Amino acid sequence: MQFKRRDKDDNLYGQLQSSSLEMLQKLSGNIWTDFNEHDPGITILDVLNYALLETKYRMDFEFEEYLVNPDLKGIDYTAIGLLPGDELFAPSIVTPQDYEHLIKQTLPAVKTCKVTVTDDNHYRIQVALHEDGDVTSTIQSIRELYHSNRNLCENLKDIQLVTATRNRDEVKLNDDLIFHQSDENREISPRLQTAYGTIQHEFPDCYGINRMGLPAGATPEQKVSALQLKSYLLIFDYLLSGVGQQTKNLHRFLNLKEHEAPRFSVDINVEGLDLLLDREKVNESELLKKDDFTERKSAYYDLLDAFYGEDSHQISIANKKLPKTDFNIRRAGLIRRFPELNTHRFRSFNLLDEKMECVAGIKQFTSAILGCEQQSERVLTNVFSRHNLKLVSDEVFFGEMQGLLNIEYFTAEQNQQYIEPKLLKIEKQPIAYNERKFAALRNQLNFFRHNILFVSFLEHGMHIENYRMYHVQANNTYLLLYQHPGRKNYINMGLFFSEQRLVETLHNLLAFVEKLSCDSAAIYVVEHILLQQAEATKTSDANRLTIVIPQWTEHLYHRDNYEGLIRERLPVHLEVDFCWLPIEVMYRFEQIYFWWRRAWATNNQELIKLFSTKIRTELATIN
Repeated sequence: MQFKRRDKDDNLYGQLQSSSLEMLQKLSGNIWTDFNEHDPGITILDVLNYALLETKYRMDFEFEEYLVNPDLKGIDYTAIGLLPGDELFAPSIVTPQDYEHLIKQTLPAVKTCKVTVTDDNHYRIQVALHEDGDVTSTIQSIRELYHSNRNLCENLKDIQLVTATRNRDEVKLNDDLIFHQSDENREISPRLQTAYGTIQHEFPDCYGINRMGLPAGATPEQKVSALQLKSYLLIFDYLLSGVGQQTKNLHRFLNLKEHEAPRFSVDINVEGLDLLLDREKVNESELLKKDDFTERKSAYYDLLDAFYGEDSHQISIANKKLPKTDFNIRRAGLIRRFPELNTHRFRSFNLLDEKMECVAGIKQFTSAILGCEQQSERVLTNVFSRHNLKLVSDEVFFGEMQGLLNIEYFTAEQNQQYIEPKLLKIEKQPIAYNERKFAALRNQLNFFRHNILFVSFLEHGMHIENYRMYHVQANNTYLLLYQHPGRKNYINMGLFFSEQRLVETLHNLLAFVEKLSCDSAAIYVVEHILLQQAEATKTSDANRLTIVIPQWTEHLYHRDNYEGLIRERLPVHLEVDFCWLPIEVMYRFEQIYFWWRRAWATNNQELIKLFSTKIRTELATIN
C-alpha cells in the first residue's frame, strides 16, 4: 500500500477557517475580540466550514454518479438526451451501392446485385438468384424493399435477372462503426443516496441542540434559547440540504421528459422541527424557482444542439408565443427525434403503399417543427370537414356571405358613441383543448351554426386580445364580440346569459382554433420524376421537387424562414420550388394528388399519366 503525501497548502478546511476568521475580524472591528474555540460564534463557524468541506467532498464524485437514476440504479443515457450511437449513426440508403448492400443483406435468395442509374435518371436493379430462389416472389420483394427505402426524386426503371458474375467487394453498411456503452447499468453510489441530516448534531452537548438534546431539568428560558439557535441554524441547513438534493436530482434536471422543478423535501433531522417550520409552505417549495429551472433546461438543450449539430430552436418559427416551459417540452421532443429525422431526411414516400401509411422524411421533419405530427398521408382539408366546417377565403366570407350568414355587425358610429367605452377585455386563462366541447361551441357561436370558417380567423381567432365582452344591462345578458384586425366593425359571436359561460366558451374557442390551425399545417411533396407525361419523363425534370404548402397556414411562420428551413434539410442537387396554395385551389389539388397516389400504388399507368398532367396544370397555374 502506498500513501501520497498531501501538499500542506491543499487543505480546504484550513483555508476556510483562516479566510472566514479574517473576514469576521474585518467586519466586526473591535466589537468581537474573542476568536478562540470556546466562543459560540467560532463554534458555529467551525461547524459550517466542516459542512462545506463535506459538501465539497460530495461534489467531487465521478460525473457519472450524478447521472444515475436511483429507480433504475443505472444511467438512462437516452432519457437525458445522450443518444446511443446506433441511433445517431443509423444507416441511410443513399447511393446505388447502399441499395445493393441492402438487397443482399435482406433477401437470402439474391446471389449478386448491381444497381445502376439509367439515362433518364431511374434506377435499374440487376440480380442473379440462387438456384432454389423463387423468381416471382423475390422480384416482388426487391420492388417492395426498394420503394420502402426510396429517396426523393428517385424511381425504379426495372428489375432484371442476369447470370451471376464476380460480385463486388462486399462492405456491410456501417461495419466500420463500433459503439461501446460507457456505462452498463452502473449501480448508484450509496454516497448520493445518503440523506443530509443536519449540522446541528455536530454541536457540543452544552448547546442542547444535538441528538442528546437539553437535560431533563432545562428551564423554559433554556428551551427557548435552544429553539432560537435551531431556527438560526436552519438557514444553513436549508442551504446545505438544497445543494445535496439538487445533486441527487441532476438526472431529473437533464431528463428530456422532466419539465417541472423538483420539490424541496425536508430531510433535516432536527428535534422539534414542526415548531420551527410551516410544513404546508415547505411542501410547496421547489429546489429551483420555476423560471430558473426552465432557463437551465433551455441551456442544457442548447448544449445538446451543439453536440448534434442541430438547432431545436427552429420550432420557434411556428410557436412565437408559446410559454417557455411548453417550448422546452417541444424542443426536448424534437431533440429525441433528430436521429430518426436525420436517418430519413432524404427518404420519400412508398409508391406501392395503397394505405399511404408513410410520408416523406422532409414532411416528418416539418410536421415535428410545427407540432402537427404526421406519420401517414392525410387530407389536410379534412381537418375542417371532420368538424362539419368549410374553410373559405376572407373575400368570400366578408363579401359574398355577409348577408347569407345573417351575422350582426355593430356600425362604426355605434362603436364610437356608445358601445366602445363599455367593451370589456377578457383575461387569458390556461385551458387544454377538449374535442368534446366543440359540440357546445357549435350551438353557442353564430358562424359555426352555418358550418363556415374564414381563413384569417385561423390566425387572429386564437388571440384573446381580439375579443371583447359587452354587458347588455336591459336584459342582463352578455355579448361576445370579435374585431378582425384592420376592420372597424365588431362581429357578434354569440349571446350568453352569464359572464362565466361566455369566458369559458371563449377559451374553448381559442384552444379549438389553435388546434385547427396546427392540424391543418403540413406540406405535400411532389417529385416531378413521378409526374409522367405521354412521353417519357424529361431528364431536366428528374431532380425537380415542388413543396406544396397551405396558404392559410402562412401566419404560423414567415415564408422565407420556412422555405429556408426546408431547403437546408434537402440534398443540394435537388431543384426545389415552393407553391403556396389558397384554400379554393387546395381543395382541387388534394383530390387530384390522392387519386394520383392511388394510381401509383395500383400501377395504373393510364391514370398515372392523367393525374400527373392535372397536377402539372395546377402547379403551373399558381406559379
